[in-house]
Amino acid sequence: MYKTFYGFREDPFAPEFDPRLLFLTEPLKKVLDSLVHEIKERKQFILITGEKGIGKTTLIHELMARLNSNIRAVPIYQPCKTFDELLERVRR
Repeated sequence: MYKTFYGFREDPFAPEFDPRLLFLTEPLKKVLDSLVHEIKERKQFILITGEKGIGKTTLIHELMARLNSNIRAVPIYQPCKTFDELLERVRR
C-alpha cells in the first residue's frame, strides 16, 4: 500500500537487507563511526539494543560492510539462553 502511495519502486521494509535503501542520518553516521572505532580499539563486547523495527539489523549489516576483512565480528540476532550458548555462537 505505501509503495503505491509514496511511489516506491521497491519495498523499503523488506526483511532482507538492501544497502541501497540505507539512509544515513547525521546521528546514525555518528553511531556507526563510534561502533567502528570501538571495534578497532578492540573493545571486548558491544551491545546494540532498541525497539523492534528501529534499524538495528540494518545498522549491523552496514557496520560489518565497513570493517576490514581481518576483523572478525559475530552478530547475534537472537538472545542466547545460556552463557555456554553465547560462547558457542561466537566460536563458529
